[in-house]
Amino acid sequence: MQPTCTRCEHPLRPQARYCARCGTAATGARVCVDCGRSNEADDNFCFHCGSALAGGSAPATAAPAAPARWLVAGILFGSLLSGGGALGWWLFDHFSDPPAAVEPVTPVAPAPVR
Repeated sequence: MQPTCTRCEHPLRPQARYCARCGTAATGARVCVDCGRSNEADDNFCFHCGSALAGGSAPATAAPAAPARWLVAGILFGSLLSGGGALGWWLFDHFSDPPAAVEPVTPVAPAPVR
C-alpha cells in the first residue's frame, strides 16, 4: 500500500518528504535514513533495504521465560523426589517386619587354663 498525504489524500511518491499536490510534509510516511525511500507510517523496517526506521521499535524478542520455567520444573521435581523418599521411608519403617527377637547371650566364664 502506497502512503498518502494526511491533508489531501494524494498518493506520495517513493522517497517523497512533501506532498507534490499541497506541499504538506509527509508525516504519514517514514523515510529511511539509509536509502531515503518512503515507507508507511506503521512500518518499523524499510521495505527496500531492510534497515530499521528512525523512531521505530526493534523486533519483539521473547522474554526469557524458559529459565524461570525450568527453575519451577526443577523445584517441583525435587519436591516430588524428596516427598517420595520421605513417604517411602515412613512406609518402610511402619510396615516392614520387626527385627527378629534376639535372645540375650549370657556370658560364659572362660575355662581355667591348666
